[in-house]
Amino acid sequence: MFIKIIKNHALTAIFCGLFFYLIYESIGFSIQARLFPLIIGIVGAVLTGIQLVRELRSTLFASSEPEIIKDDPGPGGDSDFAITESELTLEGRLRALEQFGWVAGLLLSIWLFGFYVGVPLLVGLYMLREKEKLKVVIPAVAGVALVVWGVFHKLISLPFPEGIVFNALGF
Repeated sequence: MFIKIIKNHALTAIFCGLFFYLIYESIGFSIQARLFPLIIGIVGAVLTGIQLVRELRSTLFASSEPEIIKDDPGPGGDSDFAITESELTLEGRLRALEQFGWVAGLLLSIWLFGFYVGVPLLVGLYMLREKEKLKVVIPAVAGVALVVWGVFHKLISLPFPEGIVFNALGF
């Protein structure tokens, strides 16, 4: 039983430990340097801690077959954590892969263009992908850019490094 718990929940436990380590290490930094890792660490530790408890409870107290919900219960239900039949279809799997692609694209755009350009760029691309009108996309992207720049650069003076594209071009 102990080997089964380690095998099935090791990744979640490792991430939970990493987030707690991030919190521990950021405590010694100055307030400006610790703000971002502390926020990410706390949110990550809480979410992975909840996930780890849920996984351990399901391993210790549930049957061996995964729970499949016949009908999506909608808001307030357990749909975020349970497997529904629509998620088992090809369309559901493609939808999940697309979302992982957007997350990977966000990380890639931050690496290539920096935080101040990458985040608004991906917000705009995602809104265009969802067929929003340009009169909605342009103000939203401008608002995201102003908030990101205003909060991180001006308000808390936490400048992020420029992306590799801008560094290569000499900006």
